[in-house]
This record gives sequence, structure tokens and C-alpha cells, in this order.
Amino acid sequence: MTKTGSTSLQLGLKAIASDLQTHGVVFPDFPGSGSNGANHGMALRHLCGFRTEAPFGHNEKYHDTVAAAQVFGTFDAHATGGRRLILSSETLPAMPESALRTLSHKIRAWGSKNCKLRMIVVVRHPLQWMNSSRNEFLRHGLTEQDLYHPEGIMAHAWQDDWLNASLSKLKRAGLADALTVVRYEDLPQSGGIFKAFGDWAGLPVSIPEVQANASLSWESLKLLEGCRSSMPVEPHEAAAQLMGCPGTKSAPTANEASRWQNQLLEGANRALVDLGLTPYDEEVGCFDPISAEVWSSDFLHHLDQVLNASPAMVPFVSARLHALRPEMSAATQRRVRRFRRTWQWRNFFQKAQ
Repeated sequence: MTKTGSTSLQLGLKAIASDLQTHGVVFPDFPGSGSNGANHGMALRHLCGFRTEAPFGHNEKYHDTVAAAQVFGTFDAHATGGRRLILSSETLPAMPESALRTLSHKIRAWGSKNCKLRMIVVVRHPLQWMNSSRNEFLRHGLTEQDLYHPEGIMAHAWQDDWLNASLSKLKRAGLADALTVVRYEDLPQSGGIFKAFGDWAGLPVSIPEVQANASLSWESLKLLEGCRSSMPVEPHEAAAQLMGCPGTKSAPTANEASRWQNQLLEGANRALVDLGLTPYDEEVGCFDPISAEVWSSDFLHHLDQVLNASPAMVPFVSARLHALRPEMSAATQRRVRRFRRTWQWRNFFQKAQ
């Protein structure tokens, strides 16, 4: 799934690709912005002939299909006595089974006659996944409509029993002789996805912990998202001013949100139960917007940096914080009050100057 630390894992694997190669483990570096040197999703799509045009929301230069085929053609497991190949992609579940079957044949042709394809699938609490995905779409200048677009990479998740259907499809296509499913929230605290993947793959080299796409609390970002409507600028220009604070949030309608969230939860939990994993609590999902954890010192420090870069946001965010204050705990109220006071004094001195 998207938003499960995959980009960080891909960048970590890319950093040690040369070390892995000395141990007979290949982590390919496909050219093109669609792969970004580590994400193999678009490369795999084009190698199996699926949707060779640019994917939704991108131009025709999104991926160099010829170069990708050439890179894949350089692998030769037979000449080395049997290598291991690592591929990482978020787009496989959205592909039709016929394309996945072609992909399986191509990968098996690279390997030996008895090669085995092992797959690990990381799933995340559906509500948090949905919120995080929305943040990323908006951060890149896309919209809610892009997120729900029928040709988007998340389209498969808007189907009934989406997770079980995806896992079954991957197995039938021959891409998973052995399938492991883990919950993002169950990964070890130390090392997280990096250690979990390294242990699962039996890698001889530790993967460095790289953080990509760091984001702040979904609910907290309502404060900044509201600045779009408070400033006399075009939406994308306003979004650009929020780039210093990773992630933004734009709420769907109540009915739309309820429909998608219920469908995601139902589909995820049915598969988790079938796999013997703990299902997700339907009452747990989004962060509590008034909890002390959300308004941490780190978050306020980050928010301060954003406001320094975009002074036009200060009055709006200050007013929103004042409106939220009665619902916060006493300790959180004191923390936020001190923070707002800092803004007020800073604005006073700026005006005096």
C-alpha cells in the first residue's frame, strides 16, 4: 500500500545497492521521474505492457520505457549462479491480472527455472492511510478529485473487499509463491519498516533509516489548510506557501468520507481476519485534534517556521487556535497560549519597526 514507509525503504535500499550487489542481491535503479531511482512501480507497469501512456496526472516524460527495459535486460542470474532480485512497488494492486501474469513470466524468465517469488505486503489503518494519501496528493498540487479518480493508483481500494481481492489476484498471477502480510502499526519500534524488511529478506547489510514524506497530524493541518480561503491568492499558489509544512488537508463531504472510510475499514478487516491478523478498531483512526500529543513542542516549532515564512497566515492560525483552546486540556492550553503570545510580540515589534 501507499503511505506505509515504502518511499523511505526504497531510498534506504538505493543507498546500499552497491553493497548488496557484492552479496548477489540486486536492487535495480530504473531511470525516469516515475521511478525516482528507487520506486519500481512505473517500470514494472511498462515492462509488462500495461498502460504504456503516462499515468493519470503526469506528462509523457513520466517514465523512460526504453531505458527501463534495457536496465531489466542487463540482469543475468544464470551467469552469477543465482542472484536475488528486490523490487518495490505501490502500484501492483491497481493492475489487471493479465498484466500481473505477464510480469510474473518476465521476472521468472530472469531467474532460474525453480526461482521463487516472495512478496511482502504492508497494510495500514485505512483511515490514517486515506488521510495521509490525501495530504500527499494535495502537497503535490493535486485535488480530492484526483485522489478518487477511477484511473488513479488508489482506484482498486474503492472496490468491495479490496484487500482480499488484491492478495488473491497477486497469488493467481504467480507473483507470490510465498505471501507475507504485516500491519504497519505492528512493525517494531526500533528500525520499523527498515528492520522488518531486512529481517524478512535476510539481507546481509542493514538498511539505513531514511525518512521521506514526513507529515504532521492530519487534523492539525486543518489550521493551515484554512489559509487557502483566507488569502486572496489562487489555490495552487496558496498550497505552494504551505510547502514548508509537509502535508495539507482538504475535507471531502461528510457522506463521501463516511462511504470511503467504511468501505476501506470493512475491506481491510475482512482480509486481516482471514489472515489471522488483528483487525483494526473502527473507532480508532484519526489523531485527536485537541490532544497534547498533537500540539507537541516539535509540531509548534515546525508551525513557527512555517508562519515565519508566511506571515499572512499568522492572524488566521492564531484565531483558529483561540477557537480550539476551550476544548484542550489545561496543559495544552498553557503550551498553545505561550506559543500564541510569542507570535503576538513578534508581530508587535515588526509593526513598531
